[in-house]
Order: sequence, then C-alpha cells, then structure tokens
Amino acid sequence: MDRYEHYLALAQETARSGDRIEAENYYQHAEHYFRSAAAIAAAAAEKSHHA
Repeated sequence: MDRYEHYLALAQETARSGDRIEAENYYQHAEHYFRSAAAIAAAAAEKSHHA
C-alpha cells in the first residue's frame, strides 16, 4: 500500500492547494494502486487456500 498512500497524500495536499484537476489525477493513481494491491492479495489468498 506504499504507493497508494503516497498518491493519496499527494492528492490531499494538491486538493488543499486548490488544484482540483491535479488532485483528481492523484486520486486516480491512488485508486489504481489500491485495486492492484487488493487483486494481488486476493490472488495470494486464493493460492494459499488451494495449497
């Protein structure tokens, strides 16, 4: 979740500075890394369940 937290922090900081478009860009990056991490975790859980 390291990259997720990084992009989330950038998004929040950018939103506070008033740049909503750039903040949305960072929020989208954060969401991508969140979903990627969730998919990897689900695959690992599935693999360990079948092992």
